[in-house]
Amino acid sequence: MNDWERLANAVRARRVALKMTQFDVAAAGGPSPAKIREIENLRASVLSPGKRRDLERALQWPIGAVDVALEGGTPEVPGVHGDRDQGMGVAAHLRDATEIQSAIKGLHERLPTVSEARLHLLDALVAVERAVRELDGAAGQSDQVNRSA
Repeated sequence: MNDWERLANAVRARRVALKMTQFDVAAAGGPSPAKIREIENLRASVLSPGKRRDLERALQWPIGAVDVALEGGTPEVPGVHGDRDQGMGVAAHLRDATEIQSAIKGLHERLPTVSEARLHLLDALVAVERAVRELDGAAGQSDQVNRSA
């Protein structure tokens, strides 16, 4: 039996933790805002494998996290294993941002049309926005740990 309530709670909690709206989840490649609303309001009773993977990708969950929630478990959140892992995550995001910056600079020379350049630029901007949100979340968690110590 599928635990849609557990999935609804997990999706809502992860979306809020990432400071995303339902529209942000869709813009990040997830299901439509209407489908997210159905899931969170317990009106969904089916979610195709493709939509499950889209949701996982948009919420930055590992593959299979939706299935885990539907089976009654709690989806793992990558990178939430203490300050050491958070620091490594920051370094990885900085490397990614540098690569994105280089790619954007090279777009002008490599892409023959403006529409192709726009598509690639939008993809890069989405990746940067995700990185910034994750860094903001890591900084907030670090501040909470420092205040409680």
